[in-house]
Amino acid sequence: LEQNLSALKWLFEFQRKTQTNLLLKKEIRAESKKLLNFLRGLPLENKQKRTIKKDILNFVEGVEKSDIKVTSEHGDFCSMNVFLSNDKVFVLDWEDFRSKGNPFSDFCFYILHMISKELGVKNYGSGFKGDSNFHLMVQKFIFNFTQLYKVKSNIVLSAFPYIVLRYLQKAHVVDGGHIGHGDYH
Repeated sequence: LEQNLSALKWLFEFQRKTQTNLLLKKEIRAESKKLLNFLRGLPLENKQKRTIKKDILNFVEGVEKSDIKVTSEHGDFCSMNVFLSNDKVFVLDWEDFRSKGNPFSDFCFYILHMISKELGVKNYGSGFKGDSNFHLMVQKFIFNFTQLYKVKSNIVLSAFPYIVLRYLQKAHVVDGGHIGHGDYH
């Protein structure tokens, strides 16, 4: 718990320090179009694709109605790349860094990684609901993000499928679970 709190405090400060202009609506729309095209080729049931598409469109609409600023992105922000020593946070593995990115990316990736470690990848959806200490911690982190960026929680929740697709597209996931890295930037 302490590492997660420290890591997200570090992330929020990192994002605050690297904020620049507002996220451009045309950039979000262009990226979402690419993600929706990518989604069409994934081996998912049509019902799943419709749900994901709805979440992505809700996310884009929410971002377009908000004043979200561009921040730098670590690009692989997860507990494996965060270390605490003497109450200091050290973040490693900066190879996917982007100076102009989406603040939802690192936050969502960290939360998804945290949930998958706790509950397993197949059960990550259940990480957002419940009343255990773990679930309450996830809900508190999401609440803190909503306060920082002045967005509604439904926008943050709809960001998760968007961010998952970004990472899948980035990794060029293909049949059989094989992952081959490609150029995402």
